[in-house]
Amino acid sequence: MKTNADDTLIVVKTFSSAGEANIVKGLLKSFHIDCFLLHTDIAQMFPRNPSAGLQVQLLARKEDEERIKGILEAKFEPIE
Repeated sequence: MKTNADDTLIVVKTFSSAGEANIVKGLLKSFHIDCFLLHTDIAQMFPRNPSAGLQVQLLARKEDEERIKGILEAKFEPIE
């Protein structure tokens, strides 16, 4: 992820599962949105007990926030 000095990163969403976080990250990447995950190792160490450690955080640029919200709130129809 390339960042400039004026880029502000925000936590877009938090997850108790590293797997779920990676799915959402992949979805955003498919829309060419730069993002990354924090704390995936801790979530994998305590997969059934999110209160035992930090939750996985999905970070992205603040300027992408509205676009990300639109993508995450969209209803996708299954392909038959």
